[in-house]
Amino acid sequence: MKDKAQDLFEPKSLYRIFNKTDLPQRECFVEARKVALAVVTIGEKLPLEVNNLMESGEYVDGVILDAIGSAGVEVIADLVNNEINEEVKSQHLEYSKRYSPGYCHWNVKDQEIIFGLLPTEEIEVFLTDAYMMTPIKSVSFVINIGNDIGNSMWENRCKSCEDRGQCSYRMK
Repeated sequence: MKDKAQDLFEPKSLYRIFNKTDLPQRECFVEARKVALAVVTIGEKLPLEVNNLMESGEYVDGVILDAIGSAGVEVIADLVNNEINEEVKSQHLEYSKRYSPGYCHWNVKDQEIIFGLLPTEEIEVFLTDAYMMTPIKSVSFVINIGNDIGNSMWENRCKSCEDRGQCSYRMK
């Protein structure tokens, strides 16, 4: 199944770094000087094959392939995240962990910020009216950049979060 998945991957990514003043005001950007916006995808082939497997009753293979696709898009997000981090380090600045609209009390509707500023059509990723991405195996994220990001309130938000037991994304 792993070999089949690799044949179905069409990884694409893009990111840009913006001055905070070029973005709408949001609590999550307050302490940043710059913000990296990114979108990555593995493309449409793998999700289509997952659908084909499910429709033909091959549920186990469909679930396995779907999980491989989810893991694969996260690997691509990690690679782009690392590329951004290296660029930021070369400028002697600090960077936050990556986070996405819909996490940490950041409204998923703010996907519009990312999709409004990045030419996502170049990598064939689109936003639906419900703020979901297509292809489904895509990830959007932001990284705050500045001089003292490690000590910022936003970066340390999990330490004082009220959703202690409910949040599956909670950082220790």
